[in-house]
Amino acid sequence: MILNKIGMGMGRGECHILRRDIFEKANGYNENMSAGEDYDLFRRISRTGKIKFMSNLIVYESPRRYRKFGYVKIFGDWTRNSLSVFFRNRSVSSEWEAVR
Repeated sequence: MILNKIGMGMGRGECHILRRDIFEKANGYNENMSAGEDYDLFRRISRTGKIKFMSNLIVYESPRRYRKFGYVKIFGDWTRNSLSVFFRNRSVSSEWEAVR
């Protein structure tokens, strides 16, 4: 991903594969964040190491959230939360609703 190439760090929340020592060194996910905790983790990891996007690994994700809220709303939520995490170290969303 482009954000990883420029050193910002990024990993979608559906599938993260990390070595345990790296996860622990970064102090894992910030459990106080309702959204954007994946971005926060990868941003912290990118400060001390490299992140590799594995283009040969395919992970299928459910379209339920997109069907319920639409692509524009989901992209907007991701953008707002990412910017808030980047500039304020906290997410804008108070909860990330599970869609089942």
